Amino acid sequence: MESNVENLESPIKSIWENLDEWGTRLNDWQKYILYYAIHERKLTDKRIDEAYQCFLKQAAIGGDDFDSTTVPSSFGLRNENEASKNTKLNALKNLKNINALPDIPEIKFSNQLTLIYGLNGSGKSSIARLLLSTCFSRVPVDVLSNVYSEEKKVPECDIEVELNGIKTTYKFIPENTKIAELQNIRVFDQNESRVILTKENALGFLPAGFDVFDEMIRVYKIIDNKLTQEISARKPIKSFIDVFQGESEIKTSLLNLTHNSNIEDFRVKIIDIESINAELNSDKQKLIKLQEQSPEMLVQSYKFCIKILGETVDSLKIKYKTLNTNSCTSYKELLNKLKEKLRAKDSEKFPSQDDSVTSPVRMDSEEWVDFIKSSQKFAKLENPSYPQITDDCILCHQPLTIPSVSLIKRFWGFVNSEVRTEVEKLNAEIDKILLEVKETNFDIFGQDSNKKMTLDKYCSIASVYIDTLVAELNTRRNILVLYLSGTNNVNFPENEFDFHDTEKSLIISEIEKSIEALNLNGVNLEIEKLSRNIKKNEHLILLNNFITQVDDYISSLQWLNRANTALSELITTSISKKAKDLYKKTITDVYKSCLDNESKILDFRLPYELKDRVKEGRSTRIFTIKDNFKPEQIFSEGEQRVLAFADFLTETNISNNVSSIILDDPVVSYDHLRKMKIAERILTEASKRQVIVFTHDIVFLYKLKKLSENMNIKISTHWLHKPEPTEIKFEKDNYPKSQTETFGYIENKLNHLIKHKSEYTDNNEFIQQLRHCADMLRGFIENFVITTLFNGVINRWDEVIKMTKLPNVILNEDLYIDVNKLYNDLCRVINSHDHSDDYEPILPSIETIQVLVDRTKELIQNASEFKNAK
Repeated sequence: MESNVENLESPIKSIWENLDEWGTRLNDWQKYILYYAIHERKLTDKRIDEAYQCFLKQAAIGGDDFDSTTVPSSFGLRNENEASKNTKLNALKNLKNINALPDIPEIKFSNQLTLIYGLNGSGKSSIARLLLSTCFSRVPVDVLSNVYSEEKKVPECDIEVELNGIKTTYKFIPENTKIAELQNIRVFDQNESRVILTKENALGFLPAGFDVFDEMIRVYKIIDNKLTQEISARKPIKSFIDVFQGESEIKTSLLNLTHNSNIEDFRVKIIDIESINAELNSDKQKLIKLQEQSPEMLVQSYKFCIKILGETVDSLKIKYKTLNTNSCTSYKELLNKLKEKLRAKDSEKFPSQDDSVTSPVRMDSEEWVDFIKSSQKFAKLENPSYPQITDDCILCHQPLTIPSVSLIKRFWGFVNSEVRTEVEKLNAEIDKILLEVKETNFDIFGQDSNKKMTLDKYCSIASVYIDTLVAELNTRRNILVLYLSGTNNVNFPENEFDFHDTEKSLIISEIEKSIEALNLNGVNLEIEKLSRNIKKNEHLILLNNFITQVDDYISSLQWLNRANTALSELITTSISKKAKDLYKKTITDVYKSCLDNESKILDFRLPYELKDRVKEGRSTRIFTIKDNFKPEQIFSEGEQRVLAFADFLTETNISNNVSSIILDDPVVSYDHLRKMKIAERILTEASKRQVIVFTHDIVFLYKLKKLSENMNIKISTHWLHKPEPTEIKFEKDNYPKSQTETFGYIENKLNHLIKHKSEYTDNNEFIQQLRHCADMLRGFIENFVITTLFNGVINRWDEVIKMTKLPNVILNEDLYIDVNKLYNDLCRVINSHDHSDDYEPILPSIETIQVLVDRTKELIQNASEFKNAK
């Protein structure tokens, strides 16, 4: 931020550089808010929603569609011009019904200095109150209609404003007085002074860039509200718990679900729902039996179950011998041997009569081999020595030739070879094994077996265990049958079969515990145990049905936990702290230095302390004195006002947001020396900005007018006065002219009265105007004495005696006698003078006033001649 105060060092880093450095350490959603608070000042609803989605995504509670690439990595300067709005008051128009003021068509304001003068009760404060209510002021005021009037009319006024060169008129509305466009016009009055000194109050301006913190806090609160509403809307309801009637460890676990609960801990409990169902059915049957039978009968039934279980498993193990690993290995070796012999058989060369002749018949096919073997059997029936040369062919009965005999013997030798004999033997052996394996039956008892029914009734778990073993053994047998049958792509059973002996032992142990419980405690404890186990398994089955709802509930709890954790990130303390740190770096030191400088300019040298703090991004401060005293406890009223005015000027000059200031009676309680300093300081401000001053102090008024002439400041002065006790008169561009009236003006005034005398229907009013001319003439004589006779050695309301002008003082007794006599004659014709007995008042006439004017003219001429002669 740039300071308007000279001789103060600028901060090392600007607010924008500090914000950029801070922003790089923020989370993505905070960066998003900061960036648009800098560049757009106020985030739109769309931007806020995007920031919220980014916040949800970072907290892992939503925002899946937010594009993280839109988050800026740097922040830069604000794009738009940071210069303050140049707001000036052009005029107040059509003032009506404002307190006891007359209706005033227009009050114009200078672009530099405007003075509005009026004695107490003249109506000056009514206009000041109008501006107090519409411009920036820490103390609200009301604009009233005339309280003395029987008819209460609504106050009216048009306020013409020039904003950056564009004129706009605003209608004053009593119900909503603050006009946004006038808030960079600041007002200082007694109430403002009191608030500055006695209360902890915020700065009257927001330093450039610090609106970022206000906006961030605003957006944080909106996001906080959004998330709070979403948390309320997404509060999970554990509706599924109502279906879990009764008590169990499962229900207890569901009742105690938290965000730390793991759904997998519940899934693992229901991984084998068939076994749970089987156990539930078994326990229910047991319970029925417990409720129906005596303990002794149940013990016998349980013992019988143990016996059945042991005998059945032993029987299955005996039958399993045909399928055990040793047997399977021998089967595999036998099959491998058969394959080897078959390869050897296939490699044997088929005998033929002539190798060069290719037979159209495949003579080495199995059908042909069978044919040769059959023919051999048939031939042996005819003749055991067949074939001989003397034999006939058994098919065609033609005599055999020597080659035919030889060929037949060779055929029979081929089909009766050793390899083929071994192949047939191996095939026969494998067929026998295959038959044996197929006939291996593991179904020890059918569903109607008494043993099976007993297990189902008293120990269904044991029944399920047996059924599982039988099913697995049958599967192993079927695989082996396929393998022995020559089916390809069959996984040969390499490993030994697992009879789950540990599970069998556990089942037997459970049965024995039941027996022991029956023997020791009777049936009631067993019933209680079974009832608990039944309820647990029922709840497990219900859990299987509602596992999705349980998972959703845990997920909701986890979301809520993350959401509530995320809410803590929306606390604005960190923003206020950063605002305070940056305020200290960029504002506080500059502000205090500026305030010290203003205090010195206004000659305020008493000790004070300015304590400031930042809350929710806004700076507040309060004045104290040593040992925590308040200013009003130590300082005089004048000292308090000086300090408050110095603070007001500091705010005005350090802010880039103040374009005009309004001062209502700024020199109340000041001595004449302090008034001069205040006047000089006001004129310095008027050289930079529009200044409007309300005052009832005529000395202060003329000091301002004189200084403005010396400094070439454009000034506009308006006068409110009461010519009659019940009348208020507003004179635009006028002021009470006492010693400053020129003689030419008075002559023109008299000539105007003479010319327009016939227009005055009321003689009293005409007499008043003549007396006013005499009054102005008297004022001129007073000024003549000060400026001409005494050469301005001392002026009215001046505390300085100009010693250098003493040599040119006119010392002439005749002139002094003429001035004294003229002054006394003037006093006889004005109302405001207390007449002595020696000077009877006279009724003024045109002739009387004309004589007085001529005598004054002669006096001026004589003084000039004497001065020239000297």
